[in-house]
Amino acid sequence: MNYRMAYLSKDSDSSFFSYRTRTPSDILRMLDNDRALLTFEQCMGSPAFVVTAKIGAEVKFSLRTRDAAVAEIRKNQAGTALARLWAARRSPPKRLSHMQIMGLARLVHELYVEEFQQEPGERAAWIAHKALNRAVQEGRLINVPQIIPGQVPDECDLAAQQFGDNLTQGINSLPVLPDHDQGLENRFGLLCDWVLDQNCMRVDYATRKRLLTAIAMAGQTGPRRLKENAAGIYGTDTFLAQYPVFRSERTLTEVFEAWRTEVQPAPNTVSTWRGHLNSLREFVGHEDIERLTKHDIVGWKDDLVQKNLAAKTINDGYLACIKRLLSYEVDNHRLRENVAEKITVSTRGRAGESQLPYATEEVTRLLTLGREQTSQNLRSKAKRWLPWLAALSGSRIGEVAQLWGRRIRKVKGIWVMSIRAAEDGGRLKNTWSERDTPIHQAIIDEGFLDFVEQRGEGPLFYNRSSGDPNKKHASKSVSNDVAKWVRSQPGFQDPRKAPNHALRHWFKTELGALQVPDSLSDAIVGTGRNLKPTSTGTTRSR
Repeated sequence: MNYRMAYLSKDSDSSFFSYRTRTPSDILRMLDNDRALLTFEQCMGSPAFVVTAKIGAEVKFSLRTRDAAVAEIRKNQAGTALARLWAARRSPPKRLSHMQIMGLARLVHELYVEEFQQEPGERAAWIAHKALNRAVQEGRLINVPQIIPGQVPDECDLAAQQFGDNLTQGINSLPVLPDHDQGLENRFGLLCDWVLDQNCMRVDYATRKRLLTAIAMAGQTGPRRLKENAAGIYGTDTFLAQYPVFRSERTLTEVFEAWRTEVQPAPNTVSTWRGHLNSLREFVGHEDIERLTKHDIVGWKDDLVQKNLAAKTINDGYLACIKRLLSYEVDNHRLRENVAEKITVSTRGRAGESQLPYATEEVTRLLTLGREQTSQNLRSKAKRWLPWLAALSGSRIGEVAQLWGRRIRKVKGIWVMSIRAAEDGGRLKNTWSERDTPIHQAIIDEGFLDFVEQRGEGPLFYNRSSGDPNKKHASKSVSNDVAKWVRSQPGFQDPRKAPNHALRHWFKTELGALQVPDSLSDAIVGTGRNLKPTSTGTTRSR
């Protein structure tokens, strides 16, 4: 996808921040609707609002705040909403059943009630709103103001102007016009867009027409319920009971692709999670998320245990994957329950299973092996320098494998390496990973700075990556190659000592032995609140 990252700006004639981003090129090619509806809740004193933004080569709209912190929050919210919108536009158009269409109309009824039942206002306002909706529904009015989800203007004057004092009689006296469908689109089109975007869905032309008709019905039942609320009636919502619950029939694949588009996880995660989903799909015999039950997830979990997979692998891999995807559907109001939520493999720590750091003697041997790599090719250079950088900084091997020459620099007279996501699409583990870490004098004495000068400002241990976020970054292959090389060396086959990560564990252990304060140690190795307690009450760096 070729589009510029979103950013904030200010126009010369406004003090408000604006949100701007380029529309993905593939969306422009398939565009069948030139508007995006975005809702923003109250934030740090700034009021809630709804915006309808034009979708052209660029999407731009005001965030209605002068506060930079609020603008940054709303920028992130807009990015999430647009990612969901792009996912909806990229999905193939569907033809929905009548029951599914009525289930979507239920969402509109619920939107009316949830937005306004706390303070429904005057009954007259809902009577007027309902009257205009009915006139459009029956094809007696065409050019009526569109309904913006979450906002209902005071339409009492407009209704009186159109129908007179007796609304029912006035509506009945109007003729039925020929362009009925256009009136539905004008009045309820944004509500239709809202429903479809919430469900990351596109529908075909015939389904949209039927959906607009169903939403027009919800435009009657929602105001009727609010009329009751305005009169102090808050009992059972009998109007809601007439609608079915929407069943999307979304597949595991569709959910995963929508989540992937929005979250943009690391390519390695994408590959691994697809394998987890294939495992679940093969076990239950289908991929309809609505049909998944707690019994299915428990049976799948038990099957994985029978295949002798480690409890940690099942809990942190397979189950974590499906839990996250089902939570994503629940959060976006497309699924009522996460049936995997509380299902785990029972486990307890056992002696002889935890990961161990290298011994100092092993680190010495490994660094010596690195020093012996004298070939001038990049694979050899990675084996030469990455163990040294990891051992004497506590960095993850994937972090130093992404180093660029321009990020080896002096800060206040000290040589540091700036640990950042590689400029050509690399990734770091978490927010605490980004840091400046001092380069140990021993590494400098070994001639590392000469190597950096030879390589220039670009990548040190690989040639430039493709930059495609859907592909593994080139540094991943470098890290894996070093790990295989370490494992192939005599004395480095202990399964409890990860070939690369055991260097990080050793460094952290040595800092503890030297009584380096935890805050300083964490800053050097790039850990924070992600420290995990061990059974002894101490902390282990990940």
